[in-house]
Amino acid sequence: MKNNYCPPITIPGPSRIAADRLATAARPGTVRDILTDYADQLTTAGAFADVTARDARAIAAVMAWDCCHGGESTALRQRAAAVTAGAWGGWDSPTGVVRAFTIAATVLDAL
Repeated sequence: MKNNYCPPITIPGPSRIAADRLATAARPGTVRDILTDYADQLTTAGAFADVTARDARAIAAVMAWDCCHGGESTALRQRAAAVTAGAWGGWDSPTGVVRAFTIAATVLDAL
């Protein structure tokens, strides 16, 4: 008898996608450990709750860049302002992107 069972496919949500992308942005070691902790805090804070998976990937890449290259919270707030002003378009959910950058900056300030 042939079994036609196909297990359900689990598609990760934007929070998991962004956290994974952020956590793997650096080589294994101290920086990766810090980014992993940061990603966990962002997920707990709901930073990616209002964005699509595509936006989450891009946001996480930008956050990793800013964290690793010294822009940190100031740069994230400037990015949020640029999206709000319409100077940086192409997002699926601009409001969610602004929220994500703002939460990310606040979490960085608290570290």
